[in-house]
Amino acid sequence: MNTEPGKMRSWLTVRHVAAAPAVDIATDSVTLFRSLANGNERKVSLRYGSYPTEVRLAGTTSVAIPKANITIKDNVNMVVYAWGSASKGNLGYLIQEVATK
Repeated sequence: MNTEPGKMRSWLTVRHVAAAPAVDIATDSVTLFRSLANGNERKVSLRYGSYPTEVRLAGTTSVAIPKANITIKDNVNMVVYAWGSASKGNLGYLIQEVATK
C-alpha cells in the first residue's frame, strides 16, 4: 500500500475512538488496516474516487459498522472516526475533511 500522496492520490486517515475491540478496515473487499486498536490511527494514500468502506471485528468477517462511501479528493485528508459503543450497539462513523493545502 502506498503511504505517500502523489499524482491523483490523497490521504485516508482512520481513527479508532470507539468503546470496542480491535477492528479491521476494509474497502472493495481489500483490507486496508488490520487490528486497529482503540486510541490508534492509521493513514494510507489512495487514488481519487469513492470507496465503500466497512469496519469488521479484527480477524473476522463480522461487520461492526456497515459500509459507508468515503470519497478521496484532491488536497483533502479524509479522516474517518469509528466511534460509539459496541455494548450499547451504537457504533458509527464521523467523517471529517481536512484541507492539505
